[in-house]
Amino acid sequence: MHSVRKYPKPKFEGWKLAKYSSALQIFQTLGSLVVFILTSSVGSQFPPTYAVLLTSIFTIIGAAVFVISDAFNFNKTEPDEWIFWESVFTSSFSFLFTVNTMTMLYSSIRWNNTAWWLATVVCSMVTMSFFLSLIHVMRKQTKGHIALTQEENIVRFNTRMNRRV
Repeated sequence: MHSVRKYPKPKFEGWKLAKYSSALQIFQTLGSLVVFILTSSVGSQFPPTYAVLLTSIFTIIGAAVFVISDAFNFNKTEPDEWIFWESVFTSSFSFLFTVNTMTMLYSSIRWNNTAWWLATVVCSMVTMSFFLSLIHVMRKQTKGHIALTQEENIVRFNTRMNRRV
């Protein structure tokens, strides 16, 4: 018979917005908003900057969802699912914002626009926050519920007798 796991019901806890991971996600949301505004203010027809704009929009939405889910304890209702999706989000956007930083650096050098130079600086700071968030999520994943559950399912063998321990 399977035991039913009890997870807490979602409720808002404002103090969770002051955590390290929430601070990084709030910075990612605000930094992406600033990158979006600075990049779109130039009005260039350079296609790679459209990718920067699109990535910024997705980051604003994604990071806001994770901040809200953390504040309302949604991540505690199904911890395995949330840690997986948070690691997918942070790893993919770490890569995308690295590409965005290089794109904005190239655009800034090529067209020498002040708004793009500022966007490059903010974009690089958001990239660093994504890498810090990725390190934090990976630590949480190896120390958290998933690692403990997997540890219970490991079958160990005694090497001398080839019997299960």
